[in-house]
Amino acid sequence: MFPFKTNKHDIRFYREGKEWYADIPEYINSGGRKSDLLMVDGADTLLEKLSGKNKHITLRISKKKFKESTISMRREKTEKREEIIAYESRSETDEGAWYEVLELNGKISDHKFWLCPVTVYVFGDFPEEIFAEVVSG
Repeated sequence: MFPFKTNKHDIRFYREGKEWYADIPEYINSGGRKSDLLMVDGADTLLEKLSGKNKHITLRISKKKFKESTISMRREKTEKREEIIAYESRSETDEGAWYEVLELNGKISDHKFWLCPVTVYVFGDFPEEIFAEVVSG
């Protein structure tokens, strides 16, 4: 699990060409692959929207709502890999989850995106809700 001591985690995301990655060196150092950190299926477009023209962004994320959070997300469903043919070549993992952005900077949103099992490395599970704020970008 991610080696943080608080319930809020700052995660940096960066763009290489048109692809977005989570910058989690602890995951790589524990045997994970960079390809597992690729943000796809709506997560990439959400990062693009939040970052503007920047090539990186840092989000403070938590399973619990916090005062500064401006983004709220809810898990819609968790699915096994064999149920999602589009993901078979992307990862060796079995499961991921679909999330919906409910609120983005004070506005209602219906943006949907996929999070892979690295989410479990960060949070310990696929949280029912995730709250976030942009801390730099």
